[in-house]
Amino acid sequence: MKIQIIALILLLKISFLFAEAPVVENVRFEQRTDGSLVVDIYYDATDAEGDLLEISIEASNDKGVTWTLPCTSLTGDIGEGVVPGPDKQVVWDFHADNPGVSGDGYRVRVRARDIVIDIDGNVYDIVSIGEQDWIVQNLKVTHYRNGDPIEHVTDNSTWADLSTGAYCAYNNEESNADTYGYLYNWYAVNDSRNIAPEGWHVPTDEEWKTLEQALGMSQSEADDTGYRGTDEGSKLADRADLWTDGNLENNTAFGESGFSALPAGYRDYYGLFDGLGSYALFWSSTEYSSGSDDAWGRHLYSDNSAVSRNSYDKQYGFSIRLVRDLWQSYKGMAVITGRHVKKMQLSLLNQLEDNLLTDLFQAYFDARKNKRNTINALVFEKHFESNLFNLYNELICQNYEPGPSICFIVTKPVKREIFAASFRDRVIHHYIYNKISPVFEKLFIHDS
Repeated sequence: MKIQIIALILLLKISFLFAEAPVVENVRFEQRTDGSLVVDIYYDATDAEGDLLEISIEASNDKGVTWTLPCTSLTGDIGEGVVPGPDKQVVWDFHADNPGVSGDGYRVRVRARDIVIDIDGNVYDIVSIGEQDWIVQNLKVTHYRNGDPIEHVTDNSTWADLSTGAYCAYNNEESNADTYGYLYNWYAVNDSRNIAPEGWHVPTDEEWKTLEQALGMSQSEADDTGYRGTDEGSKLADRADLWTDGNLENNTAFGESGFSALPAGYRDYYGLFDGLGSYALFWSSTEYSSGSDDAWGRHLYSDNSAVSRNSYDKQYGFSIRLVRDLWQSYKGMAVITGRHVKKMQLSLLNQLEDNLLTDLFQAYFDARKNKRNTINALVFEKHFESNLFNLYNELICQNYEPGPSICFIVTKPVKREIFAASFRDRVIHHYIYNKISPVFEKLFIHDS
């Protein structure tokens, strides 16, 4: 007799993909009674994604009409890297900031914003665009996630001979890195030691397309090469003072997205620098084809409001942006198998049935492209988490069965009978495709 174990997965908290702003509540403060004029400030901070926070405090001595009272002598849960949680405490040396000041109209307010901190301590802001979260600044890290240094290469001939990860500042001037971040060859992107902090990664070519479509580009445009779209490049760019005057910054959509692409220039495969002020170039993690010398990237040009998609030699030095891992939004989940309950954090999600759950969610996003406004897709989307978990359970219990197809007649270009799968079956189709495509794709010629 075959015994089937049914796994019930209870999602405890989801903040799916969209980066919600952190919430600060229950702010209170009290002056110590020891005569020191030290003030203790307490607050509760929550963040749906669990991001580290940057906390700042402002003070008022006129009951909140203005917020200009000096408030800088602060210690405790303040500044960058604060972990969300209850009963956070900041100690304010009031007398150091405001000697001889007294009154009864004091107020304090606590502000929080999401940040990402890399292994070197560099801080990056986060912006949500469509269904993705991106860092706002170009990467500036000099170590891989495990602490190993990324090779810093300034010599042109050495750069030209590289087949391993390396970085540099534009023109080898560190002051440029302060504004534009570093330039990295693609080998640093692809290094197994990982250039991104936990929960983030260098975007794939498909993830760049998702971003571009969120800004208005069509699927067919996104799949094309060269300059595509209309004003998506202008939407991605920012800081007009850094760009050479041209169509990019003169477009009315300039700076709309919050992505804040800057004209950091590039380093070519000879080790030569070019393009500062005119070009912003970004790597994807996707090779042009398996084993080729090129990888997909994006570039913006000061005199074009669109976005260019091209393949580039892996030895080029480009800027890097990061996108949040798809499953970082899950705070935790419980897996109940018979009588056993095991709580796990998101970082353990990839141990569930060989990534089946993760792959199903990705297949869902693939399946709904260009189908999101159809009736079947909308019905599925209304309770998509439950629907995907149901598919997960059916697959691991080996009782999934395809549903009936929908039959209809079309007359253009010729009359024919169509059998369309239900949306839940389309998710499974995409799941299967995503599994077998890498196996067969590398066997096909490029134009097949």
